Amino acid sequence: MSVFDPDASQAAETEKRLVFHCVGDVGGVHGTATQDAIAEAMEQQVRKSAAKDCPRFMYIVGDVVYFNGQQKLYKTEFYEPCQYYPALIFAIPGNHDGDTHVRKGDTPDTEPSLYGFWENFCDSAPRHASPYRMSHDATLSLLDLGGSLCHNCWPVLER
Repeated sequence: MSVFDPDASQAAETEKRLVFHCVGDVGGVHGTATQDAIAEAMEQQVRKSAAKDCPRFMYIVGDVVYFNGQQKLYKTEFYEPCQYYPALIFAIPGNHDGDTHVRKGDTPDTEPSLYGFWENFCDSAPRHASPYRMSHDATLSLLDLGGSLCHNCWPVLER
């Protein structure tokens, strides 16, 4: 965290406290109304909390996009609900982010496992991935972290 947000890192060390959002299964199964409501509530927590209570980032613990983590669904299931979230966002993939099995009669999933997640969260350098969130100036190369951390962090639009 000291690389992405040095001030927050220093405050966490000094106060022996770190506040962050931790969510999972955020992909939209039947529309995005739930994701929109949760993202807006988290956004308000970041904007309205006292400094010591302010969440410093969102950590998604899997299943960013349902059902098969397809690249084409990131716009509606991730970028649009999170477009105003004013802090960094980190994620690890869940089973639905890498699942390529489809039910009988469904359109085949033609992407390799984890393709959508990799394209949106893992890269050696920041790049503009969405019209909703721009690449963050303070991102870190995966190579600098030994290639083991997936991240996606951006400054965001104001509502």
